[in-house]
Amino acid sequence: MGTPKDDFADAFSVFIALQKEGRITKDNEEIYSTFRRFEVQEMIRDVIEPNAQVKIFEYEDNGVIYMVPTLENRVLSYTNEELRKEMGLKNNEHLYLAYFCMLVLLSKFFNSMDQTVSTRQYVRIEEILETVDKSMEYFKSLEEDDLTSIAEDLELDLKGIMNSWDSVPEFNETVKNLKKSKYDKHHFGFLNKVLVFLEKEELAVVMEGKEVRITEKLNHVVIKYYFNTGRKERIMRFITNAQKGRS
Repeated sequence: MGTPKDDFADAFSVFIALQKEGRITKDNEEIYSTFRRFEVQEMIRDVIEPNAQVKIFEYEDNGVIYMVPTLENRVLSYTNEELRKEMGLKNNEHLYLAYFCMLVLLSKFFNSMDQTVSTRQYVRIEEILETVDKSMEYFKSLEEDDLTSIAEDLELDLKGIMNSWDSVPEFNETVKNLKKSKYDKHHFGFLNKVLVFLEKEELAVVMEGKEVRITEKLNHVVIKYYFNTGRKERIMRFITNAQKGRS
């Protein structure tokens, strides 16, 4: 058993490895074994995580260790400007639309605050676009006061999202990683930017340009950490009801 100083040094070495590599697998036997030590995990939980504003966890099904920034983290998290640049978006309203598309994607896999696993293996890209489309139609059908009230409750800029959906530029032919379909114009191109970003972050995988599945990393983060369940439940319920034309 090492000293507290040794335990901190080992915990910090795990943190540095995750900063450099993004993940730790069993192939990296030395650092993986270091992480598995109780004293190191205790030091990570009590010292590294609160001070670095991160969460470090192992997805035990595949033995991979991840690190994600907390919502308060301004060093490892993306700023709005950085996210716009990453996805090639023009302004914050388009960024909010990108967030909404991500929420729609998640709503296809997680539709209850009591779930402990996602309910589906994959979702068709056309289904995501159809859901976003129906949601926009629903927004437009609402009275101004109702739209404002719902936006405040969900903490979503629904007006900005709606305006952005109507003003998305034409499909960018330079984006070719998704195959053409009946949605191969501006909305398809916009969703493509979102999916490319999620793939880069190892949160989703696009299969043959037709279907999307979420990764074990995203599955674990959603269930174990990121979502405030009350707000998540309201947003997921709202998206589901919007498709049916009711609040």
